[in-house]
Amino acid sequence: MIWVFRQMRVFHFFRFFFSRAFIFYGACLFFALSFPARAESVLLPARDITPVEARPLDLIAPAPDLWARIRKGFAMPDLQNDLVARYQRQYMSHPEYLRRMAQRSRLYLYHVVEALEARGMPMELAFLPMVESAYNPLALSAAQASGLWQFIPSTGKIFDLEQSWWQDQRRDVVASTSAALDYLQYVYDLQGDWHLALASYNWGEGAVGRAVAKNAARGMSADFDDLTLPPETRHYVPKLQALKNIFSDSALMAELEVPSLPNRPYFRTLSMSAPIDVSLAARFAGMKPDEFFALNPAYNRPVISPRSTLAIPADRVEQFQERLKQYGEPLSRWQLYAAREGDTLENLSARFGIAAADLRRANGLGEDARLAPGFLLIAPAVAKEAKTEGSLLDEAAFSRLARRDARLPLASVRVHVTRKGDTLSSISRRYRVSVAALKRMNHLRGSRLSLGRRLYVNPSWRPPVRFEEHPALVALPEGADWSSDARTGVSLSALALSDDPETLESEEEDSESDAGESVKENPARDAPSAMADPAAPFHAVSVSVALGSAASFARRQVHKIRKGDTLFSIARRYQVHVDALKRANPASGATTLKIGASLVIPGNG
Repeated sequence: MIWVFRQMRVFHFFRFFFSRAFIFYGACLFFALSFPARAESVLLPARDITPVEARPLDLIAPAPDLWARIRKGFAMPDLQNDLVARYQRQYMSHPEYLRRMAQRSRLYLYHVVEALEARGMPMELAFLPMVESAYNPLALSAAQASGLWQFIPSTGKIFDLEQSWWQDQRRDVVASTSAALDYLQYVYDLQGDWHLALASYNWGEGAVGRAVAKNAARGMSADFDDLTLPPETRHYVPKLQALKNIFSDSALMAELEVPSLPNRPYFRTLSMSAPIDVSLAARFAGMKPDEFFALNPAYNRPVISPRSTLAIPADRVEQFQERLKQYGEPLSRWQLYAAREGDTLENLSARFGIAAADLRRANGLGEDARLAPGFLLIAPAVAKEAKTEGSLLDEAAFSRLARRDARLPLASVRVHVTRKGDTLSSISRRYRVSVAALKRMNHLRGSRLSLGRRLYVNPSWRPPVRFEEHPALVALPEGADWSSDARTGVSLSALALSDDPETLESEEEDSESDAGESVKENPARDAPSAMADPAAPFHAVSVSVALGSAASFARRQVHKIRKGDTLFSIARRYQVHVDALKRANPASGATTLKIGASLVIPGNG
């Protein structure tokens, strides 16, 4: 009997324990289920930030907006490291920056998405201009990288982006996007990995290839995280991944108040057969000049050359075409004028009824520009006091202006011929121009000067300005001049300034301390160097230098392949197109380069 009683007590004890445990765990489960499901969309402290989890996407249903369409095309593997978390936290902590960048991209993003989709490329690349330029087509780096995709001048030439007195296609949204995707596809085909392809876009495919080979020789992993990379490249891909993590989550974007973008084209392109003034084209489109320029940022002058392409808001194309058809007057009010002896910008401005500052801006000239006889200008077609010998701009006039820097001395140019005892410091003091500016204008790496060398000295020359924001992309103050930066007064034409990237890469090393070496008695050394682009504005290019440039390229006919060389790096070095290099070397196989073999370098025309 006692045994039975004890068994019953044990039974009741366990029944009591399990009943209470069931109630406790049931309450915990109820609390967990009732907790807010969107906890991951809250701004998290540094230690808790993780990549946003991917959610299943309906690839068949039409995308409600452009962001949803981009999410459907994600195809890159995710990168997860501390730098990704750092940049994700940084972007989320500054939602106003994300909003401003997204708002600016509304003009261009649909076109980028369409181009990526047509090529079957990962849609993550649509965020790359955010990393490169914050979707500002006027962004200009210290290394002269320009546009949404930040092409340096030499790479832009390789991909046939025109950089002339009239326009800089590195800022052209359509042309630069096509060139950037060509380059990205090339480096992906070379590397076979999108993270390495992005690193190559930033650092160069040759440098990344050497880093990969170095790890492979040591038996180490060649993944992006395991390579030895410079700091900028090390941070480059994590920035893109951080943006992907944020834009992957629509609820998080709503919380950060990032604006939705419609999934439809913002602009369409039209071809023009005749020159047209920017102000008139803007009027036909029902736009302010600064709004028109935001869609057409490649043009340097107030008149657009014939055979050009205009970007017009998609809902205003018919209006533009109708007004163009009905307009019975000349489309351009500018003419070509050749400067004569005694002409100055001041007396010409009075003669043509235009402010001297506006005439300078229209022609991309500095404050102290002097006009050499025969120098070609564009000026208003209606003279105020006298008729001119110029003619209204036509295709021939545009061609003459585009080539003028290679044929005629440029205004505002001074030439100093070095003498015994000259140093960069003494020359800079004499002409009141910095040593760094002298080096950049003359493509000098070091400080040694040879006797009799011609140095170009332009006191009005200024280093290029990096435009983080520009009035053409934001609201202009009342009465502001659309053709110049309201804060600095720098003409938009200055954005087309092109320099040799190899020289500019060493700019940070410039200092007064290396400017003291005097001229040695060695006239054979340091022959006049050619400027990077004879057709680019603000370059001091004379006839002799332009011819010297052509001669130097003509002599450079054969390249001996070295370790780390690629077709692209060779093409970039000699400023020729990769396809031209392949055509000139059909026996090379165009893909496999053997160390020590010779490649014929075609003329760069």
